[in-house]
Amino acid sequence: MLPCESSPCMNGGVCVGANNAEGFTCSCPASFIGPRCEESVCNPNPCRNGATCFAFANVPFFCLCADGFTGETCEFLDTTPPTISNCPSQPIRRTAPTGTSQVAVSWTAPRATDASGIASTDVNFPPGSLFIIGTTPVRYVFTDGAGNSAVCTFDVIVTGTDTTPPTISNCPPQPIRRTAPTGTSQVAVSWTTPRATDASGIESTDVNFLPGSLFIIGTTPVRYVFTDGAGNSAVCTFDVIVTGTDPPTGSFTVTCPDDICMVPPAGMVFVQVIWNDPVVSGGVGQVSQLRGPAVNSAFYQAGTGEVVIYQFSDGANNFAEYCQQSTSPLMVQNCPGDMSHLLNQGSISVFVEWDDLVVTGDGNVRQIAGPPSSSGTFSLGDTLVEYIFQDDSGQRATCTFTVRVTQASSCDIPSCQNGGTCIPLTLTDFTCACPGCFRGDQCEDVVNACDGNQCQNGGTCQPFIGSCEQYFCLCPPCLSGIFCELQTNPCDSGSCGNGAICSPSGTGCSQFTCQCQGCFLGPFCEQEFNPCSNNPCQNGGICQPLQGSCTLYTCDCQGCFTGFNCEIPFNPCQNRPCLNGGTCRNDPTSCTGYSCDCIQCFAGFQCELAIANLCDGNPCVNGGTCVRTGESCTSFLCLCEEGFGGPLCQTVPQVVTNPCSSAPCQNGGSCLVTENGYHCICRVGYRGNNCESSIVQAVRFDACGIQGPNFCSNNGVCLNAFISISRSIIPVCDCPVGFAGHFCGVNVGNPCIPNPCRNNGQCTDFGRYFICECVQPYAGETCESLQVDRTPPDIMNCPTQTIVVRTTQTHAIVNWPEPTATDDSQFPVRLVSANAAPGALYPVGTSRRVFYNFEDLAGNTATCSFIIQVLSEN
Repeated sequence: MLPCESSPCMNGGVCVGANNAEGFTCSCPASFIGPRCEESVCNPNPCRNGATCFAFANVPFFCLCADGFTGETCEFLDTTPPTISNCPSQPIRRTAPTGTSQVAVSWTAPRATDASGIASTDVNFPPGSLFIIGTTPVRYVFTDGAGNSAVCTFDVIVTGTDTTPPTISNCPPQPIRRTAPTGTSQVAVSWTTPRATDASGIESTDVNFLPGSLFIIGTTPVRYVFTDGAGNSAVCTFDVIVTGTDPPTGSFTVTCPDDICMVPPAGMVFVQVIWNDPVVSGGVGQVSQLRGPAVNSAFYQAGTGEVVIYQFSDGANNFAEYCQQSTSPLMVQNCPGDMSHLLNQGSISVFVEWDDLVVTGDGNVRQIAGPPSSSGTFSLGDTLVEYIFQDDSGQRATCTFTVRVTQASSCDIPSCQNGGTCIPLTLTDFTCACPGCFRGDQCEDVVNACDGNQCQNGGTCQPFIGSCEQYFCLCPPCLSGIFCELQTNPCDSGSCGNGAICSPSGTGCSQFTCQCQGCFLGPFCEQEFNPCSNNPCQNGGICQPLQGSCTLYTCDCQGCFTGFNCEIPFNPCQNRPCLNGGTCRNDPTSCTGYSCDCIQCFAGFQCELAIANLCDGNPCVNGGTCVRTGESCTSFLCLCEEGFGGPLCQTVPQVVTNPCSSAPCQNGGSCLVTENGYHCICRVGYRGNNCESSIVQAVRFDACGIQGPNFCSNNGVCLNAFISISRSIIPVCDCPVGFAGHFCGVNVGNPCIPNPCRNNGQCTDFGRYFICECVQPYAGETCESLQVDRTPPDIMNCPTQTIVVRTTQTHAIVNWPEPTATDDSQFPVRLVSANAAPGALYPVGTSRRVFYNFEDLAGNTATCSFIIQVLSEN
């Protein structure tokens, strides 16, 4: 047996050496060393801290580090936190449907990568969770294998469908009046800050002055604008009026006109009053008028008056304020306002009193109309009371007010609590119309929608806005459902990719681990591991991953290269295939073709055939001596004893002469003495009795005819073989099955007995060689291996559209046709993995990708992938 026939090289090594007894060498793959490739470069393991060692082409080894470690040999402890992608940079805003206070909100889940891998992911609200009206923070915490953490936070803001403006409280109903301190022109003014409430929350408050601001002398409007989350606004406005009290101070003086009192002509209602402008003297720098009329006149109605005020300031901030009475009017100082009184049951009137009126003016004042005293008897209804006074100058002053008398009722004494409205039934009985969630005879009881609620598992009850009886449950993390009765599964988010199996981990509802399938790595199995990624095959070789393995590969070598990585140039003459001293020559048109230049007396494709010496056995008779002529192994000459002649000395010529002595053969032909004279053996390209004619085809010579019928043994057939190098013809034996050797004298047996072909292969013999005709699906020299199948399985019933289920409930069952697969090898195809099954129950908001992974007998894989969604019908 030849050395390489026993496959001495281990672990995929390629045996390289001569097909003889001279020995062999092994060309090892990158992951093994040693004379027979018996030693792994990963043994002993160079990787530290519990890492796993792999070896690839062009790389001595590769370490797959344990969690928390990095570096070529996993020698460094990881202190770098994970890197987060897809973290929302702005709040996510949604509007709750009309009539509801919550909505399901989804987003692209943030991801994290890290050199040590992501060990855990903690999230308080996964995508698709229900959020109530208001602002809710969402928090993702990613922790790597070394314990380093990175955080992604953002807000989910839910607003309701709101058209009602905010309700304002504490808005001052009257102007706020203040007097500036002596020597100043401004004063700090404070008030109770107005507040606003709204079902959608107060989004913004816009105010031009805050309590405690400084206000100058004069009237300044203050404005509060409250805006709720739905964009509705409400406004609170009031005035701040500041007056001054001091006369001019500082280094300047003001001369103000005297008070003016005028009597309008008879029949005129209005009169124009004109006065002199105030005179300003002195002052530092320019004196400016801060306040006062722009002109020195105005029209007044008879019986009225006005205080005219001027205010000045110089460059040193000295200021002065003057008041001037333009008229001396007739005035009622204490005219009562409208007043109301109750009429008791059975009475027809009520006695009403008020304070005596105080009238001021010049000269004598008399009452010309009105009640004679400050009291009177009034019946049910409204009565107008009017006083008119007149002085000697004819000025008049009036005082009017209304006395309202109403029937007394049972609601006169406040009895309804908490804002209830009293409705009288009789003089003594009443009922209360209660607002909001108050109940009871006097609205004293509060109705709480959360009394007796059904929230489970620590869920917090929250009443719906505007409802006293309806409520919803605010669930703690990891729970959902109307009453928080459903446990959240972190694997429902479908974060594990590429057919990975998701398993919940830890005690929370957001932590999970992905068990990767096939050649995938990473916390979410998102990284495909390919041993061909570094292109280990050299010299243009094509790398193919080995089916069923994530680390092994084969190289399909191109051109004239071989070896595990196509690193060895192929030389068909390297193993010296030419025997008996023959010279091997490469075929320039082929990587495997060669030819042998044989030395004298040897022939055959590998110079394996020895040309028989024709003088063996001495064909010359009558004592003739056989001698080889020239360098040919097929030419001989019989030197005859005296008295004999002929090619074999078989005749006795009457006259012994040598017909070749005259060299009759031309053009280098060889002369042979024959019984009848001579015979010329011509060189290639010549013919004729004396080789005198030039031809293209060489002269034929029957070497087998010279040897006789028994030249080949065991029924071997003698064939004439032309040797191009020596330009000679030799006899060659074509041996029957079972025999070999130059003369078919060696019994080698039938190579098809016993049948070397495996797996029902059919053997066909060719001398001492054979070939196997294999049946499907086997191949190889002896049908020992399955054919290489690179065709993946065919998948049927794989959905091509997203499967959407809408429901009015919190969960829904999702169905789809089960995908199946077949293979062209006619062998069964197995389902490797599936991350979901039809007929399962999924919560509203689910959006996940379903994977089915199939594999045939040769390791080829195919994947069916589609998306399922569960949406709310509302």
